[in-house]
Amino acid sequence: MTPPRLGALSLSPKAKNWINVSGDARLLHVFTDACNLINDRGEVLSLVNPSIGNGPFSVIVENTTGLAGLDIQSPVSLSHNMIQIGEFCVDVSRAYLWDARPDWEHIHAHRDNIYNHLPLLDALQKASLPPESMAVLPGAVSSISITPITRIFHENIENLIKSILYNDFVLLAYSSQNLIGLGIGLTPAGDDFLVGLMLGLQAILGDPAVQFCQLMVGEIHGKTTSLSAAWLHAAACGEAGEVWHDFLYALTRSDHADIESRIKIIMSIGHTSGSDALAGFLQAVQIMKVAA
Repeated sequence: MTPPRLGALSLSPKAKNWINVSGDARLLHVFTDACNLINDRGEVLSLVNPSIGNGPFSVIVENTTGLAGLDIQSPVSLSHNMIQIGEFCVDVSRAYLWDARPDWEHIHAHRDNIYNHLPLLDALQKASLPPESMAVLPGAVSSISITPITRIFHENIENLIKSILYNDFVLLAYSSQNLIGLGIGLTPAGDDFLVGLMLGLQAILGDPAVQFCQLMVGEIHGKTTSLSAAWLHAAACGEAGEVWHDFLYALTRSDHADIESRIKIIMSIGHTSGSDALAGFLQAVQIMKVAA
């Protein structure tokens, strides 16, 4: 019997390379709208529903309903343009290639717009901040409980701010490494904050910020989850999910309603992942405005 075949609508260059060069692979997570695979090199691939949108290491599958019923032990096999998981085959041969890198040059050219939007961004972020979020900007700290882990979090954020303002690369690496893996969940809060911070630096500085961000990520093997490490590496390379592309481009314009809708989408990601990443983004923009 021919296994059910699911068509892929799009995929990133990183995802295409993952399919072509991976040896062994296995299922890492199975969710309702997505499943993650990991190969023999520790690299992650996400098969996602169209509602989630494109990502740096994602394949958008036309219908993930069947994939939600997979077992974590379901066998995985790969061939050219094909992923077989259990009884399903995902065919990527007709998928279009989606560029995970925003047009940083264009966004950087409109950095003054981003600075002008800061009061609006700050107000929107604070208005919808989940109480469980650790990654809040100064002035919103009263909404959370100060625990040992949140104290470590904020101490390292303060050190990150200093390191960026004074080009202290030793402190930059030290404080970044202390944030990696800090928190709970598949993408800990410290990682989410760093992802947003790196995207914010690139929005203001453009492509030159990539080398700076690579230093922030450093050696993260074993310090966080495989999925979170994939997001950190992607952000350090200037790659972001489609929802972030939409948000970044919205910031280059002056449509406040559009910006507000994009922020709501980002803050709806995960339990606190989106809000933590947004806090990192806003922190980076504020740092760069002070340094300008």
